[in-house]
Amino acid sequence: MEPEGFFVLPDDEGLLVLSDTAGNIIDEYYYNKDGHYELLSNATDISLERVDPYTPSDDQLNWHTASALSGFATPGLLNSQFQREIENEFVSLFPEMLSPDADGIDDEIILHIELAEPGWMGTIGVYTLAGQKIRTLTSNTLLGTNEYLTWDGRDNAGNISEIGLYLLYGELFHSSGEVKNFKKVVPVVRK
Repeated sequence: MEPEGFFVLPDDEGLLVLSDTAGNIIDEYYYNKDGHYELLSNATDISLERVDPYTPSDDQLNWHTASALSGFATPGLLNSQFQREIENEFVSLFPEMLSPDADGIDDEIILHIELAEPGWMGTIGVYTLAGQKIRTLTSNTLLGTNEYLTWDGRDNAGNISEIGLYLLYGELFHSSGEVKNFKKVVPVVRK
């Protein structure tokens, strides 16, 4: 079901034309399914997003598949693959500790991932210090350039984790072959 007020374009190919009320063409883009992320097996009902609004729309490199974490579409919102200049890309956590006791204070931790360009896939999990994976946050997922994931202190079975230190570990890879890894230690406490 599509959001009210939005229209759906054909998946295979089409011409998108933006014009003013007098019929003057402001911008146009011919798209086809070959413009989607090359590692995507099925592009049905998945949006292509413009990466940079200041780059010509007819540049094929200025379009990218919407991120999986955005639901593969961002109608009415900033495009998930919007490319912007960032000074220090990558990963940050807020808050610095997790207290999953449902008191409204630090009950979940937010992982913020900033990437300088679209085209990154990621697998991110939570591990004990002994290396046992207890939670998968995302697995082989197409990421946007500015993503937020949360961990509420629960393992994959829904159990609240014991007090102690845990490791948030992520492996990101780009279709160009570039790989990035990150590790963040998360203390789980009770207040």
